[in-house]
Amino acid sequence: METSFGPGCTPTGWTLPAGGWRDGEGVSGTRAAYVEKPNSGAGTVTTAGSFALSPFTVTAPTSLTLYFDYRVVANGGGGSTKARLRFDVSDGTNTYAATPTVAATGSTGGYVADSVTIAISGTGPVTITEFNFQLEATSGQPKWIWLDNLDLRDPAGGGSVVLRQWREIVSN
Repeated sequence: METSFGPGCTPTGWTLPAGGWRDGEGVSGTRAAYVEKPNSGAGTVTTAGSFALSPFTVTAPTSLTLYFDYRVVANGGGGSTKARLRFDVSDGTNTYAATPTVAATGSTGGYVADSVTIAISGTGPVTITEFNFQLEATSGQPKWIWLDNLDLRDPAGGGSVVLRQWREIVSN
C-alpha cells in the first residue's frame, strides 16, 4: 500500500480507541475509522481520533476545507437513524471547529464524498498542530459509520494534510 501526504504534512502521532478501525471497509480497500451502535434504543456510541500534524501556518482570518468520505448504514424502523461526524483543528491553545457538523439521516448506500469548512478566527499567523474527528451513532436504531480519505486544504487549495490510507499511520 502507498500513502499519500502533502508536502511537510506527515502526521506525527495518532490516537484512536480500540475497536475504532475496520479492515477492508475504506473506499480504497484499506482501514477506515469506524463506530457501531448494534442495539436499538437510547444511548449514543462515539469514537474519536486525532493526530498531531507537522505544524503548518496560515494567516487568520482564513478558512481551511476538509474533504472526506463517509458511509452510514442504519437499520430503519421507528427510531432515529441519525449519525453525526464532527471535525476540528487546533493550534495547541485554540480549537477551530468545522461547520457544519455532518448529520446523515438513514443509510448512505455507499461512501459519500463530502466537505466542511474550518474557519480560523483572529488575526495574524496561526500554526495548526492537531486534527481531531468524532463519529457519533445517535440514540435510536442500530447504525454503523465509516470515515476515510481525509484531505485538508489551505485557502489556496494546496494540500496541508492528505491522509488517503489509514493503515500506514497506525498498526494495532
